[in-house]
Amino acid sequence: MSKLGVGLPGPPPQSGGAYLVPSGVIPAGASLGVEIDLSRGVVAARGVNPKETLELFNKIVECAGRDLDLNLQETAWFYEMISNCSIRIDKDPIEILFGKFSTCYDSDRLEEILGHKSQVNRVRIGPRSADPRRPDYYDIDIMPDIFRPRDSLLVEFIYREPKLEPVQKVASNIESIVSDIVSTIT
Repeated sequence: MSKLGVGLPGPPPQSGGAYLVPSGVIPAGASLGVEIDLSRGVVAARGVNPKETLELFNKIVECAGRDLDLNLQETAWFYEMISNCSIRIDKDPIEILFGKFSTCYDSDRLEEILGHKSQVNRVRIGPRSADPRRPDYYDIDIMPDIFRPRDSLLVEFIYREPKLEPVQKVASNIESIVSDIVSTIT
């Protein structure tokens, strides 16, 4: 356990023999944990409350530098925030998506192909590069919330940058950013 109250796995033995590599989520509180997957090179904070999750993430970064002598500014390829938010709106989400984006494709031709009428029920937005392997990437997926499809949109938002500060800034303002995203399509 580190000084910050975050449980860290011990390093693997150096004997050259077989050893276990820790992975999974280490609980750090109610609905809050540290995710470790060394095979993918991932150390992440996972949580329900954005402020608590960001606080835990900042502790992980601080702990990595102080207790493990890792300079993440030099060694991290990118920092990433993944957020899922349900936003209540005053209109029918399906009608909003269909009304705004129905002209983006040939619905008559699609009906000929599939034998059924179609509608837009999900919108996905990304950078022009559209390469999810890049360290400067984002992905915004907007759809009706399956639990409240008549008055709520689910927004899945991934934001990634090679520097820590932009990700911390977005994460600290996530509610207003997601609200602004929803406002642009409603």
